[in-house]
Amino acid sequence: MSENEIQNKDVENVEKQGKNKKILTISLVSLVAIIILIVAIVFIIGALSKPSKKVSEELVKDYLTAVNDVDGEKFTDLIDLNGYIIYKEDAKKFDKKYKDKDKYLKNYMKDKNYDDKSDVESKIADTFENNNSYKYKEYTFKEITSIKKSSKSKKIVVIKAKVKTKTKYSDTSETSNLKLYVIKVSGEYKIVGAELE
Repeated sequence: MSENEIQNKDVENVEKQGKNKKILTISLVSLVAIIILIVAIVFIIGALSKPSKKVSEELVKDYLTAVNDVDGEKFTDLIDLNGYIIYKEDAKKFDKKYKDKDKYLKNYMKDKNYDDKSDVESKIADTFENNNSYKYKEYTFKEITSIKKSSKSKKIVVIKAKVKTKTKYSDTSETSNLKLYVIKVSGEYKIVGAELE
């Protein structure tokens, strides 16, 4: 081989290495961009599946108003009837049973001898009023402490709030905890369960 041929081959090898480095760099940049895009999509979907702090505050305040006023009708307006019954009956299998919620409600009504949904709502309202009529406490919203997806259900979001509790016969107050278990139904968050401690 002549010296010119060797130099030409060296030049070709250097050009190939340069092209390979460019391809490798472009591939790595593309991979990083795809990973960032996937993380952003997961974050956005996660953020959209939970109620905002403002929506959570409104839901907590509405719930507390129903409790303070012992208003069963207001309470039934805040709940998702199917979700409330499924959560009350079998919270551990909520997602599975909620998929066929209409059939579940129909079977529930048949088992409990209810003629229609309004009978179920009336019973829930009456039970709510009975449970809250003798508490002699008044609850006031303080702050939202967390809004998280439930660890037991993909559909349920748990809203935790601090609530000021005052007895109706005393000026002293204490802080209580409220947990609302909510799901999104037709673009609106509805309660399926609540714990006021």
